[in-house]
Amino acid sequence: MGVTKVNNKLLKYQKQLHCLEDKMEVLTEKLLEAFEELNIFYDISQSIGNLYDIKDICDIALTQVAEIVCSEKASISLMDEDREHLTIISCKGFDGKPLGKKVKIKDTLYDDVIKCRKPLLAEELDQKTVSIQKRRRYKTNSFILQPICTLPITVSDEVIGIISLADKLDKQPFTARDIKFLAAITNQTAMAIHNARLVTNLRESFLVTVRSLSAAIDAKDHYTHGHSERVCGHALGIGQTLGISQLELQQLELACLLHEVGKIGIPESVLNKKGKLTSQEMGLMHKHPVKGTDILKNTKLNKFVMTAVRHHHEKYDGKGYPDGLVGEQIPMLARIIAVADSYDAMVSNRPYRSKSSQEWAIMEIKNGTGSNYDPKVVWAFIKWITNQNSR
Repeated sequence: MGVTKVNNKLLKYQKQLHCLEDKMEVLTEKLLEAFEELNIFYDISQSIGNLYDIKDICDIALTQVAEIVCSEKASISLMDEDREHLTIISCKGFDGKPLGKKVKIKDTLYDDVIKCRKPLLAEELDQKTVSIQKRRRYKTNSFILQPICTLPITVSDEVIGIISLADKLDKQPFTARDIKFLAAITNQTAMAIHNARLVTNLRESFLVTVRSLSAAIDAKDHYTHGHSERVCGHALGIGQTLGISQLELQQLELACLLHEVGKIGIPESVLNKKGKLTSQEMGLMHKHPVKGTDILKNTKLNKFVMTAVRHHHEKYDGKGYPDGLVGEQIPMLARIIAVADSYDAMVSNRPYRSKSSQEWAIMEIKNGTGSNYDPKVVWAFIKWITNQNSR
C-alpha cells in the first residue's frame, strides 16, 4: 500500500474520530442537561411535596422557577371561586404590594391561557391578528412587561391558576427548554396545591367534628359554656407570640378543643357543685386529663396533641397532676394551655365563685411564674394580652 493511500485512510479515520468526539460531546451535554433537570425536579418535589400551606408551596415553586429561567419578575395567581378573577398568591420583582390583588380574567392574556390550557409566549402576540387595544390589555392586566411566558396550573384538566414570568436577565426570549422546565415544575406545583387543598378540607371537616364534641363537653357545665373555644383563642395568641410553627399551632388548636374531654366521665353533680369539693370529688376531677387521653387513644391523634391533653394541669415546679412533671419535662403545648386555661377560669363565672377582673387574673398569672407556669409562656401571655387590650 502506497504512502498516499495510508495517509488518506488516516485522514478518513481522523475525520470519523472527530465526528465521534463531536457526537460524544453533544451526548454528554444532553446527559448533563437531563441530570440537571432531574436534580431540579427532585429538589422541588422534596421542597413542596410535604407542604400543606398553599402560600408556602407557591413561594418555593416561584423562587425555583424564577432561578431556573433567570427571570427577574414572576408571579403565581390562583383561580377564585367565581372563576372570573385570579388572586396573586406569590410574586417577586414587583414594586408596590400586588400580593392578594385580584386580577380580572376576561379579555386578558390569562383568558387565552386558561382557554387553550397551554403555555403562551408574549412574543407570539405580534404574529396573531389581535387588536392593539387587546395587546395593551395583555400588558396591563398581567402586571408584567414583555417578554413574558405564562403557563396554566392545571389539575385534572381544570385550570386552578396561572404562573407568569418575565424580564429575563439576558433579555432574550423564552426558549423551548425554558417551557419544558416550567411545564414540568408547574405540574408538580399543581399536584402539591391540590393535595394541600384536600388536606385542608379534611382538617376543616375534622375540626367541625372536634368543635361539636368540645361544645357537648362544655354543655355539661353551663358555667363553662364556650370555655374550650376561649382557651383556644388565648393559647393560639400565646403560641403565635412565642413563634411556634404553623404545625404546632394546629396541634395546639386541637389540644385546646379537646383538653376537657375527660370530663365526660365526671358526674354533673360534681362539675356543677357550688360548695367546696370533697377529697374524693377532687380526686375525680384530677383524673380527667388521664380519662381524656384514654378516650382519645384510639383516634390516632398526633402524640403532641395527646400529651398536651394529658399534661395541661402539670405545674412548672412539679406539684401538678397527673404525673408531677417538672419544668421543661412538661410538653410546650401543655405549658401554653396551662396559662390559657387558668386565665379563662379566673375571668369566668364558676359555681363556687364569681368571675374575677382581668387585671386581677393577669396579676395571678404573673405571681405563678416559675411555680405554676413556665416564665417564657407567661411573658408571651402578658405581651399578647397587652396587645389585645391596646386595640
